[in-house]
Amino acid sequence: MVLALAWLFIYQKTFYPRNEWFVGIFLYLYVVYTVFEVWFMTRLAKS
Repeated sequence: MVLALAWLFIYQKTFYPRNEWFVGIFLYLYVVYTVFEVWFMTRLAKS
């Protein structure tokens, strides 16, 4: 999580996005990936 937030901060300082929507999109993708990873690891552990 810390690396992801660092990447987000670096992106903001480097590319100067026009609005703050990139934060919401980034967090949405992060949550989707986390849910998928937990589901996949749980399924892998059961087998």
